[in-house]
Amino acid sequence: MATTIELNAVPEDTSTWWWRRFRVSVPEGSRGNWQIRRITVSKQQAYVDMMRNLYKGQVERSVAADEYTQLLYCGDIIMSDTPAEIKDHLEFFSMMRGDVLIFGLGLGMAAKTALQDPEVRSVRVVELDPDVIALTAPSLSEEFGDKLEIVQADAFTYHRTCKDTFDVVWHDIWPTISRANLPQMKKLKRAWAKRARWQGFWAQPECESMNRGRL
Repeated sequence: MATTIELNAVPEDTSTWWWRRFRVSVPEGSRGNWQIRRITVSKQQAYVDMMRNLYKGQVERSVAADEYTQLLYCGDIIMSDTPAEIKDHLEFFSMMRGDVLIFGLGLGMAAKTALQDPEVRSVRVVELDPDVIALTAPSLSEEFGDKLEIVQADAFTYHRTCKDTFDVVWHDIWPTISRANLPQMKKLKRAWAKRARWQGFWAQPECESMNRGRL
């Protein structure tokens, strides 16, 4: 596929920081209960974060010292363009092609990456919240024009009115990684089974791992 990713990064060598190519460029702002803001993580903060994640057995989710963009709801972080969150999308990035349907706009990271891929003909994003659309969509539409379509709709009912088929469908509507997401993933997979050549779900392996740990 057109998108190839080198994950080996040397912390002291910024030229190896592969995730920078996926960073978003949406402007800061706020609307309703939503806010987009930039943050800078210092080397000391990155070290503390790494040690905390090492203790939890999640060192792969550590944040490097760099600048990031966050999407917040009522002050709580919903998503960001950190390396760990970008890794959660790598399966989608390796599969995207043709006509792509994305559920969940967020910061537009998944949409932007797909829109930049020459193997992608079109990207349709379905987002329920009009405030998220108002914050994120304008800059994407200005950059990519007619290749992008934004639809305000509910991910769980959109299949009832949409009759189109897609090469790739990516579901990214959950604010946290939880085993409770799995029934909704199953429902969405069934809804789009006959109209998607490939489907993927944000953080599905982690959710399944959590579910197995419960047994």
